Amino acid sequence: MRRLERTIALFIACGIIVSAGMSYYSKANIPACRGALIKTDGISSAKSEISQKGIINLNTADRHALVKLPGIGYKLAERIIEYRLSHGPFSVVEDILKVKGVGRKKYEAMAKQITVRD
Repeated sequence: MRRLERTIALFIACGIIVSAGMSYYSKANIPACRGALIKTDGISSAKSEISQKGIINLNTADRHALVKLPGIGYKLAERIIEYRLSHGPFSVVEDILKVKGVGRKKYEAMAKQITVRD
């Protein structure tokens, strides 16, 4: 009987650990998990924000389009979107330098791939 009780306790402990891990990763700020667990804007909208020449409009791009730029990850893409929402649309592409985390080198790396006009 002790063996059966230990086996049941082991299964319960494993279930708790797996459940806790799933809960953590679904709430964690991990791009791979967030993309898999949270409904996203979809690939079609990301494609619509990128012109035929591969130019990304900073004023309309979603995070999926922004991460295609060199040096831009999900957190920085979200910061760009938050800046745009709180300060209004970018007037010129150089305004991206006002976003925390975008310095001169990142700007120069992406300058030919961004626009603020349709």
